[in-house]
Amino acid sequence: MFSVKFGGTRWRWGVPFLLLLTLLLTLDKSGMAVLCLLASFLHEGGHIAALLLVGYPPREVTVGVCGIRLVPHPHPLDLRRQTAVLLAGPAVNLLSAAVLRWAGCAPAAMAAHTVLGVFNLLPIEALDGGQVLFCAVQARGGSVAAERVVRWLSVAVLLPLSTLGFWLFLQYYNPSLCLVCIYLVARLFSHERI
Repeated sequence: MFSVKFGGTRWRWGVPFLLLLTLLLTLDKSGMAVLCLLASFLHEGGHIAALLLVGYPPREVTVGVCGIRLVPHPHPLDLRRQTAVLLAGPAVNLLSAAVLRWAGCAPAAMAAHTVLGVFNLLPIEALDGGQVLFCAVQARGGSVAAERVVRWLSVAVLLPLSTLGFWLFLQYYNPSLCLVCIYLVARLFSHERI
């Protein structure tokens, strides 16, 4: 694991991530992997920028094979600020897609930003949309009600999404959505809070 401290935040990344990055960049001839990685980094950059704007820099940022994990500031954010931070990532993607569309260039990059932004707004527990929903329900009905609502809605969304992923795999031999759904289901049932 490589590590560096910058501005009070420890940045960490491991060898598996670097190997996967090298493999993707080597094998991808279409350039789509680079566009998706850039969209992902901008998405996470939106979250980090929002944390900095509200005065809660993360203690640690770990870049791994399954994404970027932020270890939050020791003092918790209030629900309003937490919601703003959660929405900042998808907002960066959707704003980037709008700018690319307005400029009339890079339709593949525009698609990557749009898909990533909209997908992260789905009400699934491990995604930004699920966490925003959790905050909204928690503000009205408490943590237990929020946990129950988000869990059931996550299952309700993941069932058709997984079916679509399986169909795409059978029709076009593309396992991407299938693998993402497997990861999201595993996260849902691991009882790991984000």
